[in-house]
Amino acid sequence: MTIGRSWTRAAGRSAIAALAALLVLNACTSSPGGSPSPLSSSAVSSPSAGVMTITIVEQGGNVSPSGKKIDVARGTRMDLVITSDADDEIHAHTAGNGYEVQVKAGQTTRGSFVAADIGSFEIESHHLDKVIVILNVR
Repeated sequence: MTIGRSWTRAAGRSAIAALAALLVLNACTSSPGGSPSPLSSSAVSSPSAGVMTITIVEQGGNVSPSGKKIDVARGTRMDLVITSDADDEIHAHTAGNGYEVQVKAGQTTRGSFVAADIGSFEIESHHLDKVIVILNVR
C-alpha cells in the first residue's frame, strides 16, 4: 500500500504543478478585460486576399508592435486598427503624400491605405515619437 500512496501523491503533485504552470502562463499572456496587451507580439495578420491588418495598441507611453519589420507585396491594402489611451496621430510615410490617421483616446480607430510603392516605409506614432512598424514593400 505504501507504493500505491506514494505514486498517487506524486501524480497529484504533478497535476497540481501542471495546473499552476498553466495559470501562470495564462496570466502572463493576457490582460484584464481581455483587451490586447501593449506587449503583445502578434499584432500583424498574415496577408489574406491582398489585405494585411496591423493592430496597434498604445498604452502608458508604450506601443505594440514596436519597430517590427514587415515584408508586404506591392498593392497590399494595409488595414490599421488602433486603440490608445491618449490622442495621437499615426503616420505612414509612404511615397507621395503618405497617410495619416487621427486617433482619439479610448476609441478604436480604423484606417487603411495601399502599399503602392516599392521601398521601406515607417508607420509611426506622432505623439509617442516611436516607429511602430517598418513596411518593406516588394
